[in-house]
Amino acid sequence: MNPFVIRTLATADRGYVLSAWRSAHKQSPKCDNVPWSYYKYAWGTLIQKIVDDPATKMLGAYADDKLLGFLVMSPGKRVHTLHWVGVKFELDGEKLRRRGLMTALLEAADLGSRFIYTLHARRDRAKRPDGTMTKSLDETLVQTLADKGVVAVYNPLKEWLT
Repeated sequence: MNPFVIRTLATADRGYVLSAWRSAHKQSPKCDNVPWSYYKYAWGTLIQKIVDDPATKMLGAYADDKLLGFLVMSPGKRVHTLHWVGVKFELDGEKLRRRGLMTALLEAADLGSRFIYTLHARRDRAKRPDGTMTKSLDETLVQTLADKGVVAVYNPLKEWLT
């Protein structure tokens, strides 16, 4: 993979971010069974509102001016809110996941030692063959951050907006 840089999201990439965020969020628990027409109205409008808000900070990971991943957050006076982080699966046939892009985006966002997150991972807990339960992506993220002294608390998007 070519070296990448993290910078403010290019205006030309805002449409991709909106589309990718809505599509990924639609697959999250409690949204996956909602008809697309209703989802686009109910949730898509909320996501569009965040993307259009001038206070929203959007970062992109770029290699040769090609978007590899993005982060959307709302700065707060005391606690920032992370809304979504997305990394493309591949670009030009090269896999992009598990290469440090998400970590670099989170570090560049400078969220601080505590923050709120409104994203909800697609993968729920699942039963392993031995009967134990896996951790959801949220549980894994929160534990990984806690090990580094960072406190992250989930607040559903609709509740955060009210």
